Amino acid sequence: MKKFNFNPNALKAGVALALGLAAGSVSAATVSSPTNNSVQINNIASATYNVDGQAQPPVSSNAVTVNVNEVGSFYLISTTADGNSNSDDAVNQPAIPGGNTTFTHKLENTGNVKDTYTLTLSNDGSTSSIITDADEYQFSSLSNMKVEIFKDGGTTAISTLSGLASGGKVTLLPDEYAIITYTAATPTSGVIGGNTDTAVLTATGTYVASSLVNEDQAMVVVPTFAITKSAGTTSTIDMSKTTQDVIYQITVKNDGSLAYASDAKGILIQDVLPTGVTLKSGSTVTVRTDNPVSTKEGTVNTSLTDSSGRQIIAVQDVDLLKNETITIEFTATVNTTQIDKTKNLINDATVYDNYTDTSPTAGNTPTFDIRDSTATSDPTSAKVPTDSNDNGSSLSLSSRALTVSTDTAKELPPISASNAPATYTHVITNSGNVTEMGMTFKIIDSTTGNNIDVRNVTYNGAVLSPDSNGVYTIPTSLAPNATGTITYDVTTGVIASNTGATGSETTRLILTAGAISGTTPPTVDPVSDTTTVKALTLDKLQALDAACDGIADTAYSKTDINNAIPGQCVMYQITATNTFTTKAMTNIVISDAASDSANPANDANLWGSKATYIANSATATGSASGSITSLPTVSATSTTGKVQATFPTMTAGQTGVLTFRVRINKAN
Repeated sequence: MKKFNFNPNALKAGVALALGLAAGSVSAATVSSPTNNSVQINNIASATYNVDGQAQPPVSSNAVTVNVNEVGSFYLISTTADGNSNSDDAVNQPAIPGGNTTFTHKLENTGNVKDTYTLTLSNDGSTSSIITDADEYQFSSLSNMKVEIFKDGGTTAISTLSGLASGGKVTLLPDEYAIITYTAATPTSGVIGGNTDTAVLTATGTYVASSLVNEDQAMVVVPTFAITKSAGTTSTIDMSKTTQDVIYQITVKNDGSLAYASDAKGILIQDVLPTGVTLKSGSTVTVRTDNPVSTKEGTVNTSLTDSSGRQIIAVQDVDLLKNETITIEFTATVNTTQIDKTKNLINDATVYDNYTDTSPTAGNTPTFDIRDSTATSDPTSAKVPTDSNDNGSSLSLSSRALTVSTDTAKELPPISASNAPATYTHVITNSGNVTEMGMTFKIIDSTTGNNIDVRNVTYNGAVLSPDSNGVYTIPTSLAPNATGTITYDVTTGVIASNTGATGSETTRLILTAGAISGTTPPTVDPVSDTTTVKALTLDKLQALDAACDGIADTAYSKTDINNAIPGQCVMYQITATNTFTTKAMTNIVISDAASDSANPANDANLWGSKATYIANSATATGSASGSITSLPTVSATSTTGKVQATFPTMTAGQTGVLTFRVRINKAN
C-alpha cells in the first residue's frame, strides 16, 4: 500500500492511534496524509423591542466564534491472505490456467469528513514498484469490482456496489470502510507453473486529493509429479524362456518443494504395457499411499487397451496432496515370442490431471490439462516446466545363442606326414546379446581302436591344453556378434597294427556355454568331423591266352582259371588306384615278383618256377603316366626277378596299370 507524507509527526501518531492501528500492522505506504481545513463560525445575535408602544433601537449581542477543524484521511490495504507482513500487496496467489484468482482490499475513511474515492484497476505491474518481480504473462482480464460498505467495527454491509468498473467512484462517510473484491483471469495457454503477473489497484480521494496503491500478484500453480517406474529386482529378460514374470512398481509423488506446487485432485495414472506384456493371469493391482487419511487411492481399471491392443493399467480419480506419494504394484507376464527383440523392453507410466477436480477419462486418448510421464515432460502441453525427477523402466533382453560352424570332411593316408595333418576349423558365433564367458569344449574321438590322434588345439591362434577330463577352457569372453575360432589337427599312424587300415574316423566337438547369473545357458549343437583314411588300392586280374597270341580269351577277372595246360599263356593285369579325392601320390612302384631272392625257399610258391615271362609283354598304362622299370631274367629252367612299373605321380582318382604275359612251363 501507498502512504502519503504525514505532517506533523505528532499528529500522524495521534491519527494512527485514533484509528486503532497498532504499530507495524499497517505499512507506512498505506495511509494517506491528513488534509486539515480550518473553518471559523462567527455568530452575533440581535434584538428589537418596543417601550410604551414605541419602537426602540435594535440591540446587538457580543460576537462569539467557533473554530472548526476538518480532517480528511484514508487508508487502502490488501486483505488477501498471503502470509506476507506487507499490507500493500498480495503475493503469489494461486492461479491455474483458464481460472480466476480473487483479490480483496479494504478502503477506510479515517477522516471526519465525507470523501469520494475513484478506484482504478490496471494490468500493468510496471506502474508501481511494490512488487519488483517481472511479469511473465498477462491476465486475460480483470473483472469489475464488488464494493461492500460497512460501518467501522461492523460486520454487516450497509450497502453494496456490484460490477463497479475501473474508474468508478465510492463515497464513504467518516468511519466507514469498503471491502473491494475483484478477480484476475489467467489465460488457458502460454503459461507454465511458476509464471507470475501483477495487477494494480489505485484509490484516489476527492477531499484528500491523493492516491494510494496496492499490488496483487498471481502465480500459476500446478502439481509437479515425481514418477518412478521400476521392475523390482528384475533387470534382464531371459529370451531363452517363453514367458517370464516381472513385478512392476509405479510411485508417484506430488513434489511440494517448488513454490508453484499445488495439491492434485482426481488425477489419472496410466501404464500402457509394451506389446507382449500383460497383467499376470489371476493377479491383481495393489495401491497404497503414505497417508491414506488425506490421499484418495482411486479406482483400478485393467480392462482397457490402446489402439494397438496393448493392455492399459489405469488408476483413476486419485487425490494426492503436496508431498504425498502413491505406490502401484502389479505382476506382469512377458511373452518373449511377442516382444520387440531389437531393443530393450521399455515401460513408462504417465500421470494426467485437469485444472478442475474432474478426473481425466482413462483409456487410449485421455483428455487432460496436465500430463507428466517417465517418457517425456512436455512444457507446452503439460503446463509444467521440464522436470528431471521421472524415471522409467528399461529391461535389457537376455538372448543367449551360440553356434559352431561345420567343416568339410578331410582325408589322410594310413600314416600321415608330420607336416600334413587334417586341420579342422570351427567358428563360434555369439548371435545373442550377452557377452559369453567361461565357455568350454571337448573333442571326443568316438571310434574304438582307431588310427587317429587329436593334437595342436587352438582358440584364436592360442594353443590350449585340456584338463584331466579332456576339457578345454576358452580363455577370453565373446561379445555379441563376435566370433572365435577353434582349430585342431588330426593325424594317423598312431596304432602300428592299424597303419594299413582305411575307413572313416569321426571326432565330435562339443561346446558348453558358461554360467551367467540371471540367464539360461544356450544349448549348442555339437559338430562332427569325419576323417577318411585313404590308401593305394591294388587289384590283380588274370585272363587265359591259350594261343599265346597276346589276345585274352576271356575278360580279366579275379577268379581262378581252371583246366589250363602247359604251353598255354596267362595274361596278368595289375591296377593301382589312388583312392584320395584331394591328395596326390608319388613314387608309386608296382612289382610282381617271379622269385624271392631274399628267401629262395619261397620260390616254389611264386610263378617264376612254373611259368616263363614272355619277352616284351610288360606295359605300364593307366590314367597316370608310368614306365617299366624292371624285367625278370629268363633261363632255360626258370624265371627270376620281377616285373616292375613305376609311376612318378598319381593324382587323386588316377590309376596305374601293369600288364604282362607268362607261358605255363611244360613238365620236365
